[in-house]
Amino acid sequence: MKYFPFRLLIVCILLPPLLYIGSLQGVSSGLEKKYSTDLSNIYLGDTTELLQGKERLRDAVNRNINAYFAKSSAQYWGVKPNVLVTTKDNEIIYPASFDSQAGIGPDDTLAIAQENYELLNKGLGLSVSLSLSPGSPAGLALLGLYVVVDIIVLFVGYRRGLARALREEEEKDSRIRELREQERRFAERIEELDGLKEKLESKVDRVRNELVQERQQASANEDDMLDEIESLEAQLEKTRLRQEIQRAEIDKLREQINELNTKPTRRQARKARGADNLEKRMRVLYKNLDIHERTIQGITDLGEDMRLKAEEVILQLNTDPSLVSVKRKVFGKGRKTKVLEVAFGYNGRLYFRHKPAGGIEVLCVGTKNSQSRDLDFLDRV
Repeated sequence: MKYFPFRLLIVCILLPPLLYIGSLQGVSSGLEKKYSTDLSNIYLGDTTELLQGKERLRDAVNRNINAYFAKSSAQYWGVKPNVLVTTKDNEIIYPASFDSQAGIGPDDTLAIAQENYELLNKGLGLSVSLSLSPGSPAGLALLGLYVVVDIIVLFVGYRRGLARALREEEEKDSRIRELREQERRFAERIEELDGLKEKLESKVDRVRNELVQERQQASANEDDMLDEIESLEAQLEKTRLRQEIQRAEIDKLREQINELNTKPTRRQARKARGADNLEKRMRVLYKNLDIHERTIQGITDLGEDMRLKAEEVILQLNTDPSLVSVKRKVFGKGRKTKVLEVAFGYNGRLYFRHKPAGGIEVLCVGTKNSQSRDLDFLDRV
């Protein structure tokens, strides 16, 4: 396809794997910080009860951490956290390496309190590491999201390129039809000149015959007849020259038609360059606005006076939207935000809307003649 976005295709091929790898690392890092913060707040529980000897510190730490992960839904997404609680001298508190669920008798309270105090006095350290496999449900969900976004971006780029190619093809066909109509008119004119040539030749022959006859009758009229013959021959030569000029113009028109069938016209190239320059200029001048591609195309199709008036409205939207006089509100099928219509010039139309997150988006610019196509476009936005 002539306007297929190959650069966009390359970006869409390379970007999803990079985003996928970066997202896995980012999610893993974020979850590690969250788990570390949450567990730091709850893994000891109530230290007063520990110092009173009501429960072993080892049992409390294991119970609190296990209860935290039992409530978390991360395990269903394939997240595998590794938690380690140790003392300063590397004595492991969590995970438990023995069964510490035996009941506590009243005679053991003081010993347990003493043990808990000693462990707390040594100081506890909490470390959390996390592994998130690419084949886990969370990893597959991220990959699926990037693939869907990739397909949508490629589809939008393809549709824009196809629409541009169709517009150029329509313009080329229109120009070819005009040139063929000119060729038809020139051919009709040549036929008329051929008929006039035949009449003149017939008249020259008749005059010559009359001249021969009249020479026999009167030599006095010989000079007049010769002048008339010369005049008719001059007219015949002019007719012949005009025929050659018309044939040359037809050949030139045929060459133009062949060129149009093989490559785009200079006017189309200038129009495309003008649209590119206009888009760059508007992106630089009107930084407070989001300008849709349809707006650039619409302004390019306007005359010089209408372009200036359209840009005047866009400048007002960029500096102070309250200066813009709204003609009416346009409601479409299933649209969440209303579109506002502004009139400019004698039949210009500009459509914009306020974005939910703030800011203004200029959707399209047109005239009274293009209003039906513009409204159809707004229904699809």
